[in-house]
Amino acid sequence: MNKTLLEKAKDVPIDKKQSRLPVTDEEIDLAIAFLEGEITHRQATQVIFGETKGKSFYFKIGSIIRKGVVQGKIKIEKL
Repeated sequence: MNKTLLEKAKDVPIDKKQSRLPVTDEEIDLAIAFLEGEITHRQATQVIFGETKGKSFYFKIGSIIRKGVVQGKIKIEKL
């Protein structure tokens, strides 16, 4: 039987060195504004990294959203 992507992801070991700092409301607002198309990738990258090159931009946005969900600050519903 083939595993689903979710099952495969759950098999990956967790990095214990992950940042445990809480996500801020400002970071959540920025991530949501980007996802809703209110700001561009370039604008968000400039604010997050202080420059327009952002190799890890999507990782950062994803991390903000995930922390927001875990901390109960964001609720995501599947349509």
